[in-house]
Amino acid sequence: MREHTKGPWEWKGKFLRSVPEQSYVLLGSSGSYGHIEGTPADKALVAAAPELLAACKMALIELAHAHCRDNREHTHCLKCKAEGQLKAAIAEADKERTG
Repeated sequence: MREHTKGPWEWKGKFLRSVPEQSYVLLGSSGSYGHIEGTPADKALVAAAPELLAACKMALIELAHAHCRDNREHTHCLKCKAEGQLKAAIAEADKERTG
C-alpha cells in the first residue's frame, strides 16, 4: 500500500501541495464536475476527510471525560497531547468555515 504524501498540506490557488516535499498532492479543476488528479492514497484520504473530522470531534469529546495522569504542566501527558493535536486538526479543518 502506498503511503500518503507527507504533510502538512496547503492550498496554493486551486492546487493542494505538500509543504515539506514542495510537490503538488492534488490538482483540481474549477468546472462544475471537477477532475482531481493525485495518487490513489491521497485521493482516498481527501475522500475520507468528512468522516475523519467527525471521528476527531467524537474522540475529543470522549477525551474530555478522561482524567489526566499528569497534574503538573500537562506537557507530558499523552491524553493532553492527543487533545491538543485533535483541537489543532479540527481548527484547521474548520478554518474556512470560521474565517
